[in-house]
Amino acid sequence: MELSRETPFHIIADNRGVADILCQRLRGCGLDASLAETALPHMQNIIFLPGINREEPEKIETALEINLQLFHLARTCGQQMSESTGTFITVQDTGGYFGLEKIEKPWLGGISALAKTAAREWPNATVKAIDIASKEWNEEKIAEELFREIVVNGSGLEVAINPKGRFTIDTFSEAEPRSLLPIADGSVVVVSGGARGVTAHCLRSLAENFSMKLAILGRTKIREEPLHLKNCQNQIELKKAIVGDFKREKKKIVPVAIQKEIQRIENNREIQNNLDELRKLGAEVSYYEVDVVDKNSVENVLAKIRKEWGSVQVLIHAAGVIADKHIHKKSTEQFQQVFGIKVQGFRNLLRATEQDELSHICCFSSIAARMGNTGQVDYAMGNEILNKVCQEQKLQNPNCAVTSINWGPWQGGMVTPELEAHFKSQGVHLIPLKEGADAFVREIQNSEQVEIVMGNELPEPHFTFPKNWQIWVHESTYPLLHSHKIQGKPVVPVVLVNEWCLRLARRFAPKKFALTKNLKVIKGVPVEDFAGKGKWLSLEMKNMKEIKGGKGKSEIQFVLKSDQGQHYQVVIELFEKMPLLSLPTLPSLSKWNPAADIYEEQLFHGPDFAVIKELTGISSDSCAATLQSISPFSQWQSNIALVDGGLQLVLLFLLNKHKQISLPTGMNSICLGECSLFEGEISCFAQCSSDNSLHSVWDIYYFRDDKVIGEIRGLSMHAVPSNFT
Repeated sequence: MELSRETPFHIIADNRGVADILCQRLRGCGLDASLAETALPHMQNIIFLPGINREEPEKIETALEINLQLFHLARTCGQQMSESTGTFITVQDTGGYFGLEKIEKPWLGGISALAKTAAREWPNATVKAIDIASKEWNEEKIAEELFREIVVNGSGLEVAINPKGRFTIDTFSEAEPRSLLPIADGSVVVVSGGARGVTAHCLRSLAENFSMKLAILGRTKIREEPLHLKNCQNQIELKKAIVGDFKREKKKIVPVAIQKEIQRIENNREIQNNLDELRKLGAEVSYYEVDVVDKNSVENVLAKIRKEWGSVQVLIHAAGVIADKHIHKKSTEQFQQVFGIKVQGFRNLLRATEQDELSHICCFSSIAARMGNTGQVDYAMGNEILNKVCQEQKLQNPNCAVTSINWGPWQGGMVTPELEAHFKSQGVHLIPLKEGADAFVREIQNSEQVEIVMGNELPEPHFTFPKNWQIWVHESTYPLLHSHKIQGKPVVPVVLVNEWCLRLARRFAPKKFALTKNLKVIKGVPVEDFAGKGKWLSLEMKNMKEIKGGKGKSEIQFVLKSDQGQHYQVVIELFEKMPLLSLPTLPSLSKWNPAADIYEEQLFHGPDFAVIKELTGISSDSCAATLQSISPFSQWQSNIALVDGGLQLVLLFLLNKHKQISLPTGMNSICLGECSLFEGEISCFAQCSSDNSLHSVWDIYYFRDDKVIGEIRGLSMHAVPSNFT
């Protein structure tokens, strides 16, 4: 998190007291924090907590009001956030898993979608969405978990916190559903918004595969087309005929009115053609003019459908509109129109089909819900709520196939030629109509997965490079430093400095591989008052540049500072893929049986760093060990204890040979590869290339089954004074 001790934090309070406790914790580490009822335009650091409010009687209404409250808040500070640095953190309780393992309060799901959209629109700001399992903990524990997430800054835009741990959200590829539930012949299928566009293509594909009774709900009013217009084949002919009508009726000829009438006729024709096509494919089809946002109208239409055909088996919610504008430029009316059709429409359809035994529920969601999208905060929030409500529906109806398809952009539909060109420039491939329609038929039968992403993902949000990142080192934020004390004082280990650099570098290139180069230790970082005031550090980014001829490589230079000056210099290189690593020929090693317990009498490392399980061999210039991962730091970029085990191995060798302690002063490169978050046992081999009593240079290899999964090259170790303890 790009924390600042100069810029105040404003906490929008919950109704259970977490905000008060969190405010005090932030103040306790030297940050300026206060409670606020709402946002003001000048605010730069905001934490939104109403998403963890205690439940009120009208749960759904209250949840939707909180979504709207968050939009109003984001709109108020949106221009400030888009133009300058800041922090925007949303907190919700949808179960602590974002609905992917368990789901609570699904109608709050839009909160995280706003954060994901804000991250795209506010490149200068640090944005994070947190889903915390607040039912599981008391207020003090919730505040402490949030405090650690805010101050320690785990990676990830979406962070789930629950009793099992801390997790970030990702997608995975799956070619075909593993288990299908076909639609029974003769099923009554209710579809919102299915008479035009891509949904109509999907319904035609569905009708080719299943016999069904199809009730289509649409807002467009179908009118009988005048006879003299039926022979008009294109817009030019229609325009000429309509202008003639206006003249005969002595109406004022206004281009906008003419075009509106042309559009109405073309929409009617498209609907009639689509209905005819569906009937030719064998489906029984009825079209109902209804606004799905109108609860009573939806219930009346469903009553008519049941009277005509019987109970409903399949519900498809595909209705939607867009009104793209940045958050701070979007009106409440625009937001409510887009959001309402998705959310209130689905709510009305679910209520109107409560008495039906549904076999299939399918929502047309959007990639904007999964990743956010510039200008589409309302569309993203509405569709993300569909995702989470579908998760709840699956839990309540395990025998029903429930899917929410997060569609990428289609060839057609709402994608204009200009927007298509924009997507292509970003490497986003449009979904062909036939391919998308076939995918819909397949996924509506998916009886296992609920949230499905269809098409390739949007590019990651662009972040403006910040000047510095402030880090508070304290026993509440980095308790593992109790296990890394030198002369009785906690000292920041080099592997933790490397972790900080990796974490910040990956913020700007999450899909790239990060390699550390030219790490230099200028002076160590002892933390004098570890349990009291702690220590503030500043990680400054000096430069970010593309490497000429590097085929996508880029380089970031970091400097770690405190009030005492510079401590470290680090360079991070970013690659498209991990470099190939190879294990050198291992020499013959003798048994290594140290006389003393290495952690009790030789190393200064405590339990959180005690990863050397067994010393397996030693020679005049090399040594080996088995390491046991004990702390899989899943919220970080590297398993720092495991990596530190290689440094401990070298330290032991030098202590054994020269009878004095040496500490790392630099490294040419660190490539963590697959051992970044490795859990379990791993082999480690260290080889010395030059050595005297004061300075030595090493290469360290981490491997398993002869496969190198990480390495440190050019490690410099320097001896410390003989009175070191």
